[in-house]
Amino acid sequence: MSGTGHTFNRIVVIEPDQPGRLRRIANVRQAAEALLEWPQEGRGPIFERAARSCRAALARTGTVSAARSAFVAAARNAGVLVSEADSGR
Repeated sequence: MSGTGHTFNRIVVIEPDQPGRLRRIANVRQAAEALLEWPQEGRGPIFERAARSCRAALARTGTVSAARSAFVAAARNAGVLVSEADSGR
């Protein structure tokens, strides 16, 4: 999805379901897709905020930065956040 303006400034790495199976999230669309598969026990107000922020960024009524921050908070809350890696840019 490069070139669309939805790319995160830093990649977010999560371990959503199976130990050792890492997923690199580089943009808003990937974050929104990951939220669709989110662990049920990790859902709640923080998850809902992340989902709203991603939808808003995709609709260009919100920012990519806000979507990323909300996604990181949801990942941390769900216990699936591994790291916030530098994207190399």
